[in-house]
Amino acid sequence: WEDTDALLRQLANAVKARRG
Repeated sequence: WEDTDALLRQLANAVKARRG
Protein backbone atom coordinates (compact mmCIF):
# COMPACT_ATOMS: atom_id res chain seq x y z
CA TRP A 1 0.00 0.00 0.00
CA GLU A 2 1.80 3.11 -1.18
CA ASP A 3 -0.78 5.31 0.53
CA THR A 4 -0.13 3.67 3.89
CA ASP A 5 3.63 3.99 3.45
CA ALA A 6 3.27 7.68 2.57
CA LEU A 7 1.00 8.27 5.56
CA LEU A 8 3.39 6.50 7.91
CA ARG A 9 6.30 8.49 6.51
CA GLN A 10 4.41 11.76 6.97
CA LEU A 11 3.45 10.82 10.53
CA ALA A 12 7.03 9.89 11.39
CA ASN A 13 8.26 13.17 9.91
CA ALA A 14 5.72 15.13 11.99
CA VAL A 15 6.74 13.29 15.17
CA LYS A 16 10.42 13.93 14.46
CA ALA A 17 9.70 17.62 13.83
CA ARG A 18 7.76 17.83 17.11
CA ARG A 19 10.57 16.15 19.01
CA GLY A 20 12.92 18.65 17.42
